[in-house]
Amino acid sequence: MEWFARLYGVPRAERPVRVDAALAAMQLLDVAHRLAATYSGGMVRRLELAQALVNRPSLLMLDEPTVGLDPIARDSVWAQVRNLQDEYGMTVLLTTHYMEEADSLCDRVALMHRASCVRSGRRPS
Repeated sequence: MEWFARLYGVPRAERPVRVDAALAAMQLLDVAHRLAATYSGGMVRRLELAQALVNRPSLLMLDEPTVGLDPIARDSVWAQVRNLQDEYGMTVLLTTHYMEEADSLCDRVALMHRASCVRSGRRPS
């Protein structure tokens, strides 16, 4: 995680706080001392999300981010993404096969079929 923070240009003084915050957001802080090779599949997925969040990007692109996560972990991931959106004004571009995720998370939705957009628009309030 430190390496990703450096890669993203997070200032040295902020790195420990940002790394801990990203790990805590994905409920991995208590296992941060372990090698990632010992993590379960769901833990690895959450670690990948933590890596993407460590620099607090203005645009976060997520491709099927909750595949392989149990329902509780999925809800936790989305709660943290919503918090980051609210706190930092982050825009999230999401691809998903879970229509309930798109319905509950997205302001705008585009439906794709065979690499073409077949319908797009704002979700009704």
